[in-house]
This record gives sequence, structure tokens and C-alpha cells, in this order.
Amino acid sequence: MAQTAPAVAKSEAAVYTYWVDTPAMILRLPADVTGGTNAGGLAYHPLRKIYYSAMAGNAAYPIVTFDNRGKWLATAPANADLRGIWYNNTLGRIEVNLYPKKGWAYYETDTRGTPFKLLPINSDSLAIYDVDACPVYDSKNNQLIYLDYDYLLRYNAVDGKYLEETQLDSEYAVEFDFVNTTSPGYTGRSQEEIALLDAQRMQVLLFDMANGRCTGKISFKKQPSSNGFDRFNFAVCNNMVWLFDVTKREWRGYKLPQKR
Repeated sequence: MAQTAPAVAKSEAAVYTYWVDTPAMILRLPADVTGGTNAGGLAYHPLRKIYYSAMAGNAAYPIVTFDNRGKWLATAPANADLRGIWYNNTLGRIEVNLYPKKGWAYYETDTRGTPFKLLPINSDSLAIYDVDACPVYDSKNNQLIYLDYDYLLRYNAVDGKYLEETQLDSEYAVEFDFVNTTSPGYTGRSQEEIALLDAQRMQVLLFDMANGRCTGKISFKKQPSSNGFDRFNFAVCNNMVWLFDVTKREWRGYKLPQKR
């Protein structure tokens, strides 16, 4: 069935719009990293100042690391089919979500920060409808958050225990058929904690995690291509919103605007 453009709800005018210009940073995969099409996530280790990029789709695809200026550092085996990657600030390590519903794991790294061993955290099969769902880490509450269509599902990051759910605002002009529902983002900004990519309009919607209300949106002065963003290829880390260009095989990072 053909998709139609979403109607504009009367509450949309009340949602604050931030504007971003050109990318502040680009992370380009090396030419010899050919496996995979979609990026399963991007994480930033603030102590090591290293980015970790993961491709989704196969355990043979690698983890690629970059320094905080975008320079390639290393390519290492992922050793698992990944759906989501994050920095756990409580434990100071890089963690991942395993496909399909195989729980979470973390990487041991060498002195340069390159992953070399994957160790399990839990093996529970979470009650998530989409096996491709990529969780985000809530660094303030030590929780993992999945997006289930228009619901946020929250789990304890230690033992995987289900905690609660929050339904996202339906008054704003959000057609969740057009939202990237595999890959939410976490900003850590009060009342704008959750970031979702509207893959049709190519704008980022911001939600209050406590009540699910849409509180803002980020629009691009130069509209990015909408190719490949309905699933995967979106992340938020190191105070930037990231879009993965599946053609050029690069992450483009846009600085989060100063909060109003």
C-alpha cells in the first residue's frame, strides 16, 4: 500500500525547532571494510576519546574505531551480529545488544581501546517485538531503552529486568510508520532525552522521557538524503546527532544545538 504524507497536527506549531547546519565531524569507514550495508550503532568512549562503529547483519562484520577527530584507528572482529552499541558510564566499558534477542555483552579492549574479546552480560530473551531493535543507554538511570513502535520500553542495565513503558505523544504530527523505530537516540538533555529520526521529513524529534511528550525537533538547513534511514543508520553520542550514509559508508555528526 502506498504511503501518504502525514497530516500536520494542530500542536506541531508549539514544538520548538532547532536548526543545524553542516556536519561537525565525519567518520568514514576504510575502503577494505566492505561487509554490511546498515550501521547497527555508534558509541563514544569519553575517557579513551574513541568512537566505536558497528555494522548490522553478520557476526563477521567488524567493529571500526576512530579517534575524536575522526581519524581511523583500528578494525577488529565484532564476533557477534550486533543491534546497538553504547558506552556504559557506570562500568566504563563498551556494550552491545546481540541479534536475535540473545541479550547483551561487553568488549574487553587492549591498551589502545581496540576490542578483542566479547563477554556476555545476560542471555535473556527480552520481550521486544522487533529482533532488529537497537537499544539506547540511559546514562543517568543505568537503564536500556528500546523503542516498540510508539512505546519506550525500559530495562535495568544490570540484570535485564523489565521496569516500565511510556507511550510517546500522539498529538504531535508523528506518523510512526515513518519514524526509524529500530534506532532511537539518547541525548541526556532534560525533557529532550529521547531522539527519534523522522525518516520521511528527515528531521529529529525530541521527546520527554518522563511523559512521552514531543518537546522539540531538529531540522537540517541542508536537507540530507532520506535514503536508508527508515531502519538503522541513526545514533546520538558525544553531544552529536549522527546519520550513516549507506552509499558513502560514513557517519556524519551534527552538533546538538544549545538547549533553549
